[in-house]
Amino acid sequence: MKNGLLKVLLAEDVAADAELCIDALEKAGFSVCADVCSRAEDFEQLIGATAYDVVLADYNLKDWTGIQAVEIVQRLGKNIPVIVVTGNLGDEKAVDCIHQGAADYVLKDRLSRLPSAVRRAIDENVLRRQSHVLAAALFSVKDGVLIAKAAPNLLNAQIISLNEAFSKITGYPSEELIGKHLSFFRTTGAGDEFFAGNEAKLSNLDVTETLDKRKDGSVYNAEWQISPIRNGPGGISHYVVIHRDITDRKRTAAELAETNEKLLRYSEELQFAKGHAEAATRAKSEFLACMSHEIRTPMNAIIAMADLLSDTQLTAEQSKYVEVFQRCGENLMVLINQLLDISKIEAGKLDLEQLDFDLNAVLAKTIALFESRAHAKGLSLSFQVGGNTPTRLIGDQHQLQQVLTNLIGNAIKFTEEGSVMVEASLGDTLSESDCFIEFKVSDTGVGIPDDKIAVIFEDFSQADSSITRQYGGTGLGLAISRALVERMNGSITVKSEVGVGSTFRFSANFRLQPGCTQTQFESAPRRILLCEDSPDNAFVVGAYLAGTNYALEHVVNGKAGLDKFKSEAFDLVLMDMQMPVLDGHTATRRIRLWEADHNRRPTPILALTAHAQKEEVKRCEACGCTAFLSKPIRKATLLAALARHLGRTTPAPDQSDVPPEVQELVPGYLKQRDLDLEKLRMAIEESDYPAISTLGHQLKGSGTSYGFDEFSEIGSALERAAKTHDLEETRRQVELLAGAVSEAVAVRLVTREK
Repeated sequence: MKNGLLKVLLAEDVAADAELCIDALEKAGFSVCADVCSRAEDFEQLIGATAYDVVLADYNLKDWTGIQAVEIVQRLGKNIPVIVVTGNLGDEKAVDCIHQGAADYVLKDRLSRLPSAVRRAIDENVLRRQSHVLAAALFSVKDGVLIAKAAPNLLNAQIISLNEAFSKITGYPSEELIGKHLSFFRTTGAGDEFFAGNEAKLSNLDVTETLDKRKDGSVYNAEWQISPIRNGPGGISHYVVIHRDITDRKRTAAELAETNEKLLRYSEELQFAKGHAEAATRAKSEFLACMSHEIRTPMNAIIAMADLLSDTQLTAEQSKYVEVFQRCGENLMVLINQLLDISKIEAGKLDLEQLDFDLNAVLAKTIALFESRAHAKGLSLSFQVGGNTPTRLIGDQHQLQQVLTNLIGNAIKFTEEGSVMVEASLGDTLSESDCFIEFKVSDTGVGIPDDKIAVIFEDFSQADSSITRQYGGTGLGLAISRALVERMNGSITVKSEVGVGSTFRFSANFRLQPGCTQTQFESAPRRILLCEDSPDNAFVVGAYLAGTNYALEHVVNGKAGLDKFKSEAFDLVLMDMQMPVLDGHTATRRIRLWEADHNRRPTPILALTAHAQKEEVKRCEACGCTAFLSKPIRKATLLAALARHLGRTTPAPDQSDVPPEVQELVPGYLKQRDLDLEKLRMAIEESDYPAISTLGHQLKGSGTSYGFDEFSEIGSALERAAKTHDLEETRRQVELLAGAVSEAVAVRLVTREK
């Protein structure tokens, strides 16, 4: 019944009798929805199509009977109670109806019984469904489940039900256990200890493990648990017994304990062997250190004599002999030094110095050691320090330089064409005076196979045994590098692709020198390639960059720029869009294709053009330009753009024409621009173009007065965008203003600290 509505199907061929049945139910409080049929065919169709709560079937129908109605319901698998309603039914027929599956029978002259019969039939039907669900659940449980009727003594509790799993575990079929008392398990030897200790009436028993016997006498490890089913406060009606076969679990536990015992013995033996191995390693390291020192003394004399001999008057043939002495002597000294380093590391005698040094100086010095070798192979060799990377550090610069030397030397050794790039950047900052510096050495060389990467950091190991013969080396360089990096509290990794190149990354922990800030100028100039056919414009850009940390190279057309870019390394390109021979759009596309073909990272290319329309901006972006600068370009705008795309802080724009009293107001002026940014963003959200126009107009008039020409340019652009209701352009200009304000604040901080 749903929502109090009783859905009834009446199999009745007398309409008046059907009305009497419905009337009896309604008088008893039922809200009845009834269907009436007299033919078996209609009855079967209705039963198959509709969900009824109860069926009332006349026993004697034309051409069929109420018993046949019961059979139809059963054949269709419908869980609907059927009550036979008849005018005269003998005891024998009444019993037959119940045996055939009818829920009840009611005489027509006693229809007052009908409501109670319907209620009982529906309730019993619900209970039957619940019983089926419970039986199915018990059948599916893998543990043995047994239900026993409670008795004053636990052993006298009578078994009334059990699932198939219980029979399978114990070996006893259900027919041999139903009706028995729980004491049966004591007499069969199953659960003896468990039941012997719990014979009295109980509330709940803990899980207990026992050693039991099945019906066939086989022994198994078992687990028992009994829980009571209560019928009221303090009363217990039934017990639920859970029984598990835990033989496999016990066997696994025993095997695990045995394995653990073996592992413990192996561990003790390993510790003993490790002690012997460490002692042997120390002895080997001490021997290598002693021999290295002994060999270095005569080797120094041999190399010194060869150097002195090379300064004397020698024939061409003798000079070649001396060159062989010098080259082989230097190679031998490298080998001796590596053996000495590895012996110190293994013996734990390598101490790190804690001295002041300049990171830029270390990188420049290290790069200088390899410039001639890289040039001889036609390779581009350069280094770059991130803009916010501290360079005044405290640590062991010699060990850092040795790691860099090993990695750069390998990169050049295994690279036949392309470039080698060294980069340094700020890593994790541990405190105000302690940080990690991240280093990256990238090449476009032969690469390392994936299956060899795991072994290249091991002693005397290389990616391929043939490499030693082809390229030379001992296989100690990377092992030493890894050990040195770990001593500096860092780690080293590599990513590589055969035929494309390799990138080694490592980190090292340093302290900052007192008074050092994390925003400092780099000492290495950044190379800028200017492609510009106008001598006047080229002169202006050169004048803007004079006195800065940028080195400018100038070419007069796109073809010359493309050739220059391919042959040399540049950090950024300023590209005029309208040039003879090859225009800027085509030159930019060809640069991007060349970078892709040579697996190069995209170099920032800033478009320079007098056309400020949005169509030209999109055209520049389509050909591969990183950003757009419109002519005539102001110094502040150019320097800010270079700073943004090279990731570094540049010197402050020239404000010599700004009166000192105005310069003192700059901090407050910049704070006000931060407030303007919030107002502009709110105006954008509300499409308040008058507010955008007003703020843009104010910015246009004030920027140049405070020495920020770029602010005035952005203000003009905002004013124009507001007039045309160009929301997209407004958003772009607001983001440009946000970047310009942040850069101006950073520049003032650096200038004040310097």
